[in-house]
Amino acid sequence: EVRSTQKEDQYAHYALKKMLCQESEQVAEAKKEVDLLNKIKHTNVLPLLDHSVQTTKLSEQEVCLLMPLYHSSIQHVIDKGPGPPYCGFSDGLDVVKVLRHCAEGLQAIHNHGYRHADFKPANILITQTYGAVIADFGSASAIPQAIQTRSEVNSLREAAATYTTASIRAPELFEPILDSVVDGKADVWSFGCVMYAMLFSRTPFETATEGLSVLSVLGGKYALPPTTHTSHSPTSHPSPAPSLWPGDYLELIRDCLCVDVAARLSMEDVRGRLKRLS
Repeated sequence: EVRSTQKEDQYAHYALKKMLCQESEQVAEAKKEVDLLNKIKHTNVLPLLDHSVQTTKLSEQEVCLLMPLYHSSIQHVIDKGPGPPYCGFSDGLDVVKVLRHCAEGLQAIHNHGYRHADFKPANILITQTYGAVIADFGSASAIPQAIQTRSEVNSLREAAATYTTASIRAPELFEPILDSVVDGKADVWSFGCVMYAMLFSRTPFETATEGLSVLSVLGGKYALPPTTHTSHSPTSHPSPAPSLWPGDYLELIRDCLCVDVAARLSMEDVRGRLKRLS
């Protein structure tokens, strides 16, 4: 968090992202993020206000990105909430608003020929009125990406392991397939994971005891946390009850978390479904 020294903007506070680059690849990644943020001007994408590249006394490159300051994120709401399997948001309409903003931002990213590649609760910043912007484009990757050789399979797997958080990583990034194409639908999978996390305070393929199950990701197998109710009898045990969330919410998650990429929703489909949510 930094503060302006200029009286004309009332000494406003901003966020400054500083990247110390010791290798040329790191400089290229930082500049890629700058270029991408300069290209995408959208209400639901975190704007880049200014940037600088300087050489330090140790001959390292320091890249600084100046952006608006947000005091909360989806991850922050989840962490402050009651924990799994409950929702950290107090109003379902706020959930829908955030999801719609996220879908609009992701669509804008895809329209510019990129996938975000690390769309997760910590990278969704929100205002006090639940306006949402997508942040952190250091992992962004050009789409479509054709996988035609064994070398490209290995490169994609290694890049995903390096730049994409495992709990929201699409199955085609865990186990890339020859003669396939990776596109914006990898972000749609992440969107489904984020939506699940917003509703139930954890991602769908992890548990408190076992952590992330890659086999569950590859099989697209996850469970909906049951709600519980108890009678007034002191000897009674909690009984499973249907989810408190309407069926169309759960169906949207299901259709985002489809292992078959061809059958998975596109981001355009997601936007349409969000408009019709109960």
